Amino acid sequence: FPGNRAKAYERRDNVRELEVSCGKWRRLEPEQRRPRLPADWRPRKDDGRQGMDKQEELMGIERSLWTNDAAIYEATYSPDAILIFPEVGRIGLEHALVAIRAENAAGRHWAEIGFAGVSVTRIASDVELLTYEATARWNDEKNPARTLCATLYARRDERWRVLFHRWHGGLVQS
Repeated sequence: FPGNRAKAYERRDNVRELEVSCGKWRRLEPEQRRPRLPADWRPRKDDGRQGMDKQEELMGIERSLWTNDAAIYEATYSPDAILIFPEVGRIGLEHALVAIRAENAAGRHWAEIGFAGVSVTRIASDVELLTYEATARWNDEKNPARTLCATLYARRDERWRVLFHRWHGGLVQS
């Protein structure tokens, strides 16, 4: 009927029904019901990256880490992050920062970097695994080398933080 207003209500027995202004109730069919959201669901603030692809966003962060800037590592890695490299084994963020600062003091930096086979796998609602093959050349070396990398990101305080990073197999000369 024109002018009737409808409101959806949810009864205690979790059956959604529709109340029409004339006071009559009718049961909603399953296709008419809205899907339920998880109890812990909260809308995420728009951080300006709404349209940005997750792979592009995470690779942007990863590229910034390849600049070998200790300040970027400190801002991006979780304080309890684990890094695994063939040459040194398992290290924490503090050990990585010391090594980066030593490389910077020696004038060592990545001169060329390329990425291939980039893939992002969702692990949980705010956890992503980024994998890729890097081809890179240090400024004091003639030939670039390749390595397989895996970085585990978790969304914390509205930004991505690295929890785990691994180089697989070391750098293989191209």
